[in-house]
Amino acid sequence: MRLFFYGLLPFLLLTLLVGAAILWTRTKRCAALIQLIACSIVSVLVAVDQLAFYLDSASRSGLLQLIRNPHVELVGQILIIASFVTFPGAYIWYVVRQKRI
Repeated sequence: MRLFFYGLLPFLLLTLLVGAAILWTRTKRCAALIQLIACSIVSVLVAVDQLAFYLDSASRSGLLQLIRNPHVELVGQILIIASFVTFPGAYIWYVVRQKRI
């Protein structure tokens, strides 16, 4: 699980973020923009979480204590859930509205 979270997940999120950015720059559609925003939110939250664990291992645990605050953790969980629901929804919306050749 640690290999997935620290090794593969950031690469997967970066790949999805770049793909959503390319799709939005080529099409300028609302569904592509929603995908880009959802993927950006997840990427930032995962990056902050990994930075907090890195700083905690370097004996600077202020950020980890901040993101483990129940109020901050609740907001982060709501954003993650909303993004994980919104990204595939926007993808399906884009596919359905795409013109067939």
